[in-house]
Amino acid sequence: HKIYPDGYWDPSKGNVEQPEYYLDSMYDNIPKQHPGVLGQTDNMGADAVKLAASAALGLDIDYYMQVNLAGFRQIIDALGGITVNVNYRVPIGGDYGAGPGSNSEKKPSGYIEPGPNQKLDGYHALWFARGRYGLSDPSRQERQRCTIHALVNSVNPATLVTKYQQIASAGKQLLR
Repeated sequence: HKIYPDGYWDPSKGNVEQPEYYLDSMYDNIPKQHPGVLGQTDNMGADAVKLAASAALGLDIDYYMQVNLAGFRQIIDALGGITVNVNYRVPIGGDYGAGPGSNSEKKPSGYIEPGPNQKLDGYHALWFARGRYGLSDPSRQERQRCTIHALVNSVNPATLVTKYQQIASAGKQLLR
């Protein structure tokens, strides 16, 4: 509150959307812009987000869980992939930078093409869940739910027995 008394945004930019001040940006920005502001912590970015969410929601949040996306890819690969219905083209990579048409815009390196019952490896499953270039946040959230559902459905006793070592190894790197 001392650093951002009017909220986590830049009032000099006026009342416009400021993605660089979304809640998740605190993870990187607060430690870079205000090192040590939270005192001793093993993960200042996560603690800044936790404290901000706690204050905004009026809840006591004691813990957080951080998912390592490289571990997520390894889990999916260890399980032999997931099967999903792809209803529209999903970008692999891409970034608008300062906005569509700007010099810092980076086009996707490829797309996951539409089709039913597609088997995705960890790399493609991660982009299926995270791809956002040219798509909406609700569509991404829907694909994330679909990915988790497919992941849960891909686990069976035979896979768990035969892939146990790979799953255990990937699982160690997955959560913090």
